[in-house]
Amino acid sequence: MLQTARPPHIRFEKRAAEDRAASIEAGHIIYHDIDYVIITPPGGKDVVEKIAKEWIADIQRRSHIGQYDVEWAERFAKMYAMWQKDEELPEHGTPLKTSLMFTPAEIMACTGVNIHTLEDLAGANEEALGRIGMGARNMKQRAQAALESVKGDGALAIKLAAVQEENAELHAKLLELRGLVNELRAQSEKSGKR
Repeated sequence: MLQTARPPHIRFEKRAAEDRAASIEAGHIIYHDIDYVIITPPGGKDVVEKIAKEWIADIQRRSHIGQYDVEWAERFAKMYAMWQKDEELPEHGTPLKTSLMFTPAEIMACTGVNIHTLEDLAGANEEALGRIGMGARNMKQRAQAALESVKGDGALAIKLAAVQEENAELHAKLLELRGLVNELRAQSEKSGKR
């Protein structure tokens, strides 16, 4: 069974599609609504789109013969049923949007690359971190620290992540100040030579 450790992110949408046989019979175009599922691996950019009912039936069939994770198949079927009732879809893990340790901009950067949970962020690969952009490694460390805190010595891990972040910010400011000092020296030397 070829699968990642985390389930893919899925979302559903309704699309209009022509019913060709009904259109021919009626003499004009007849449309029907079709439910689609959009599947993306955590942090991935590859998107697979399928007809939702067919995909659910396929993964359930494959889960019965050991080709797909049974828990994932059941969860996705429940998510589809909830979506059909206009209920909010639950994330598989701890949603980033409920975490107080990330800014709205950081959350948008993550969800923009299909990372929606602390677990997805904590396990993000280099490609996903690169797509998130500046600060991604620190965000990953904070997510790991948050998940570790659930296991035990988490308060210390969160404090350590905060200190590391503060240290990185101070280091960046120090480099910026050094650059300004060098610029001022160069300007002073130029004006002194005149």
